[in-house]
Amino acid sequence: MSKCPRCTSRKGKRRCPALKGAEICPRCCAEERLKTIQCPESCVYLRPGEYYQLQRRRERAFSRGREFIEWSKKLSARRPVVDFLYDFQADVFFFCREQGPVRDAPLADALEDLASSLSKIYVPRPGVHPVRQFLSTRLQDAKRYPERPDLGAEDRVKALRTLAGAIRSLGDTKQGGAQARRPPGDGTCRYWEVLVSFFGNLDFEADLQYSPYDSMEPQEPQERQEPTERRSAGGLILPP
Repeated sequence: MSKCPRCTSRKGKRRCPALKGAEICPRCCAEERLKTIQCPESCVYLRPGEYYQLQRRRERAFSRGREFIEWSKKLSARRPVVDFLYDFQADVFFFCREQGPVRDAPLADALEDLASSLSKIYVPRPGVHPVRQFLSTRLQDAKRYPERPDLGAEDRVKALRTLAGAIRSLGDTKQGGAQARRPPGDGTCRYWEVLVSFFGNLDFEADLQYSPYDSMEPQEPQERQEPTERRSAGGLILPP
């Protein structure tokens, strides 16, 4: 019996139709199905109703998240940019879910600073919000945001600035039939509400098959290298 191709440590006992019939171990099957493995509905190892619940969550997201969907359509009509911003906004949602919602104004500032850092000339903004560092790290993940011939650096910069401007516009509200701008820094979290309307209905890691934690595993400590022994011309050992 061959080893499981997912973990390469346990014996493969379950034939997986999503992996071209490869045999995986029961643990990988249980932990990864419908997450990192695209299981067909006919798979005999799916729990009763498991696939149904997946479909229901997605239906709720598209039904209750209409505001997010309409919002995203206004950001760009180019498919590569739409895909980029979808993934990026999922990362924003993840940060806010873990660390707490970020107000619209500071978040827009962070995105503009992040866009500037991708440009050729960058002047760092003082007192940058932690969300900026988090998103900067996400953008450096080549698996999450691979280089694409149809999405250059300038496209990303423009997309981030467009998103920042759209977030700022959420400070506008109708009062007495007239459009009035709320004062900056008034504590609004309207963008968070937009994100929650869609992503909040999903099992984030399972339905999006992604978690920033996947690329945040601690690195193995490097072994301490002993200093190279030095000797004099006469053969005496010299101190390092």
